Amino acid sequence: ENVLKQRAVWKPRARPDMAALENQKWVFVERPGTGGASESLFRLESCPMPPPLEEGQALVGSYLFSLDPTIHNALRGPAGHSLTDQAGKSGYYDFMRWELDHTPSWMLIGVVKESRNAELPVGSFVSTFAPWQIFNVVTGATVLDCSDGVLPENHLSCIGMTGLTAAKPILKYARTKAGETAFVSGAAGATGLVAAQLLKAQGATVIGSAGTCEKVAMLESLGMKAFNYKEQGTLAALQELAPAGVDIYFDNVGGETLEATLEVMNDLGRIIACGAISQYDVPAEKRYGIKNLFHVVAKRLTIQGFIVSGDQFSAEETTEAQKMLHDALLNKTLVDKVNVVEGFSCLPAALIGLLRGQNTGKMMVKIPEMTNPDLEY
Repeated sequence: ENVLKQRAVWKPRARPDMAALENQKWVFVERPGTGGASESLFRLESCPMPPPLEEGQALVGSYLFSLDPTIHNALRGPAGHSLTDQAGKSGYYDFMRWELDHTPSWMLIGVVKESRNAELPVGSFVSTFAPWQIFNVVTGATVLDCSDGVLPENHLSCIGMTGLTAAKPILKYARTKAGETAFVSGAAGATGLVAAQLLKAQGATVIGSAGTCEKVAMLESLGMKAFNYKEQGTLAALQELAPAGVDIYFDNVGGETLEATLEVMNDLGRIIACGAISQYDVPAEKRYGIKNLFHVVAKRLTIQGFIVSGDQFSAEETTEAQKMLHDALLNKTLVDKVNVVEGFSCLPAALIGLLRGQNTGKMMVKIPEMTNPDLEY
């Protein structure tokens, strides 16, 4: 675990009146300009504590905030997605629109501090979708099982939504056969790292791309072939590392990387389109145009997009993916890598670090005081 410790803004203090507790929130105030996203897009504000709980509610103190590359699309809003307005045409585009002058909501893990909901007991770790605040009131959340040495960080990373983003499409669409060759771009990122390990466990020879020599070394230490795309072009690297071609491509990058991979895909190859981070910071009209899409026809390729929380995966498929991830973590065929930045004040800085590729594995922000059982408020 790579922990970058920074001063937390919020300091717990003993007070007789819960309504007097400090609470804070981040407000989204500006969309990225031509220079890309920056910390100045957000403003930190004090806010009142939630009112006394009603029946069915619980007070949750934020413990771990999830940071994910797709947030970049939420920052861009309607103008950043496509050549034409996609409002009402896709649930993803309708969802990925953070509103200016509002507190953005995203996935987090919290600690139940007070509860009038029997299903959310005090002291439990819960996963929920909530605003970027220190304290939130929730009516529904998933209580996390942290037995067998499983950590809350794992639930936010390799066995949570991040892991499911790899496991669900691999189980449904990869159709991996032992001895096949799989390529994962962005393989040192949160989802890419899980995808690479799962494909390896299924018997594939896995090649991963990453942006630093340290990340390449980490991938190689896990039994994969790897290359630094900043030092060697993707096409040249794949021709060297996969002389017999690529059967499965888990694409996190898009753009030129997708184009290069199409050149080496084998007949009947499968491409899982998970993301296109190389293009997120580029205006829609200037994004890279793939020049060799006819390979999809000639090689009879399948390109499958997906949304992990969408209805294209059944409850049974989700349960199967969850079990696979949990078992792999416990038997150590799945290694979890996380970057933890401590302090609520660091949320924007950690997000920008993620978008600039400064993470290995999952990036998250922690308020460590939340787990103190003697915390007074």
